[in-house]
Amino acid sequence: MCIICVEFELSRLTVEEAKRNLREMESSLDEEHVKEIKELIAKKEMEELTEEEFREEYSEVIADGSD
Repeated sequence: MCIICVEFELSRLTVEEAKRNLREMESSLDEEHVKEIKELIAKKEMEELTEEEFREEYSEVIADGSD
């Protein structure tokens, strides 16, 4: 595991900090590992979304029953 993964898993980095660190280190990491880190960050982002934020973020694609 890289330092981004370790610190992120231990909640020592926020999503935004992890993204910034990844941008800074991406060129020195294996392409497959970069993909794994991005997936880890995306998963955490989804967990952090509240229902209201989710509805705001995805309001255009949420069915409202008007079909």
